[in-house]
Amino acid sequence: MHQTDLMKDKPYVSDKESPLVLRFDQLGIQDVGLIGQRNASLGEIDHRFKNNGGISASGFVVTVHGYQYFFEHTGLKSKLHDLLTGFDKKDRRLRQQRSELAVKLILQNPLPEKLKSEISSAYDQLCREEYGDASNKIAEQIPRTEDNPAKFIMNSSLIAKQAIHGNIIEDWQDKLLNEPYSIVENLEGIINACHLSFTILFREKAILELDEPEAESADFSLAISIQKPTIPMNIDGLLNYNYQLSSKSNILVRGHAIGERIASGKVHIISNHKELKYFRPGEILVAQKTDPDWRPYMRKASAIVTNQGGRTCHSATSAREMLIPAIVGCRTATNDLKTGQTVTVCCAEGEEGNVYQDKLAFSHDNFEEFSKSHQTRTKIFINVGSPEEILGLAPLPCDGIGVARTEYIVADQVKIHPMALIHFDKLKDEKVKAKISELTEGFQNKPQFFIDKMVQGIGTIAASFFPRPVIVRMSDFKSNEYANLIGGKQFEPEEANPMIGWRGASRYYHPEYREGYHLECQAIKEVRDKLKLTNVIPLIPFCRTPEEADKVLAEMEGQGLKRGDNGLQIYVMCELPSNVILAAEFCQRFDGFSIGSNDLTQLILGIDRDSEQVDHLFDERNKAVKVMLEQIITTAKRHNCKVSICGQAPSDYPEFIPFLVDLGIDSISLSPDSVIKTRLAVFEAENPDLLDE
Repeated sequence: MHQTDLMKDKPYVSDKESPLVLRFDQLGIQDVGLIGQRNASLGEIDHRFKNNGGISASGFVVTVHGYQYFFEHTGLKSKLHDLLTGFDKKDRRLRQQRSELAVKLILQNPLPEKLKSEISSAYDQLCREEYGDASNKIAEQIPRTEDNPAKFIMNSSLIAKQAIHGNIIEDWQDKLLNEPYSIVENLEGIINACHLSFTILFREKAILELDEPEAESADFSLAISIQKPTIPMNIDGLLNYNYQLSSKSNILVRGHAIGERIASGKVHIISNHKELKYFRPGEILVAQKTDPDWRPYMRKASAIVTNQGGRTCHSATSAREMLIPAIVGCRTATNDLKTGQTVTVCCAEGEEGNVYQDKLAFSHDNFEEFSKSHQTRTKIFINVGSPEEILGLAPLPCDGIGVARTEYIVADQVKIHPMALIHFDKLKDEKVKAKISELTEGFQNKPQFFIDKMVQGIGTIAASFFPRPVIVRMSDFKSNEYANLIGGKQFEPEEANPMIGWRGASRYYHPEYREGYHLECQAIKEVRDKLKLTNVIPLIPFCRTPEEADKVLAEMEGQGLKRGDNGLQIYVMCELPSNVILAAEFCQRFDGFSIGSNDLTQLILGIDRDSEQVDHLFDERNKAVKVMLEQIITTAKRHNCKVSICGQAPSDYPEFIPFLVDLGIDSISLSPDSVIKTRLAVFEAENPDLLDE
């Protein structure tokens, strides 16, 4: 059914049966046809987990009925029907002319007062819930501060139904909605953005796409969600690029620069974990190193400085994902800096980062509009950890999530070792049992606590990016990190070298952990089957041999995750030389590779990437590493297997981009703050002729 069929006369149903606007807490997966898959999933997550200490995706949706009400009430149906019929859609000049007239007609007719009133009412309630005030009539009445930017994400969701059976068709979202996200600040901005979104199905591209034969059996409509991010969102900061200091002062500390940002604040030196409770938002966290359970406090920091660590250490990886500038491997930072001292942390001067005395001014460029003219064949993905950060990242000009690390969900949301939940009655430490009982209050079935928390976290990430692909890496804690979870010490061995010990795939079929892995599989299945978030692709880490892959896949199939069922794809990490050497055999078992260039470099060169003594030798540009990268990409392409890279090399080394693009890599996944510069570099690598003009 073409978009002109949307304009055919249809009886308008009563307001009670066709709500124009609904809040997320009124919605669930049963409302897919009314609000779209992504919004239905967010609504399901919101009301299922909101009252259980879970992440809340607060917001509301202008429903399909609200969209249709606009055309019904304004009398535009017949006018647009006449305008968009009776001409050759292949005639570009005519198509462009008719499209411009259609868009102009829509924008000339304001939103009906009833629709505006319902949007206003829902927004008032959202402001009361989130800001404690319904003063939303003008932007100035919601104070914009660093902790309260008063910004909201708007998302347009295309709903395509089969005209006969009424089934929802998802394939059209990407075809018609290149840029479904926008950022708004107040009620006026929301109303204007909704009005503009109502033109999507009448733009030139839509007119052409919807004239294709495969569109004949579908009925197209639109829903628009408005939501507050789960954390203060600084989308302007995400899109800023090329930070520069305006002046300089004494350099107090030097180390490896992580990211390319600049931040100022007061130093707060943390000597041990117990001192973290005194750490305040906006301070600069200075420590010997950071651990995974420090993440909630790291989010509060304006910058991070550590004595230990290289470019791929925990502090570096976490800081990139949190969009926080960091300088690691400074050796003497805890001695050279003093708590309460005002400094500027600068990571925008190359590979070496500097901590300057005093608060310094800086400038930056903004590339907010660049993505519209810089589309690339090579997909740009992002690496993420915590779902609490994801809703602020959804508007980034990226094509999906290359790696969502489940261990951050386990550490931040679950906090308990899965085997301690499964074998709760066998726990030896009564204090541990008491702590688990406190955290799992209300759960008679302790393992269900793990499943629910994982569903909530993975579901939030997947729904925020739907229908863009979300590659979810199954847990990849080392044994010492698993031991730090509540109840973990009873179930974990003490290994001399956990980095190359009992981790990744080797745990998933092992009798001492396989039950824990089953919980992870059940969570993935629920996200895909119950929440209908089929954009989730599980990723298996540290899989040493094809035979080990067979065992892991068998475990997954036993939990209802069979490759190919319901479109399920399963990817594998390429982070071991064996993955490269036996790539053809891995291609027979998996749908794609995600190259972890950090671990791959470590194992090719025989370097502990956390060792300061050999840190200078760790270089992903090493010829041996590049030979391996070329081999895995070439083999994957030959076997029609997708291949991506999620290591740090593309972010740190600009010359790596043309190397990967020339090899035909499918996607590059990196930290969110590298999206802009990487897309620019990929565009240049794919279009060398444009640079010569």
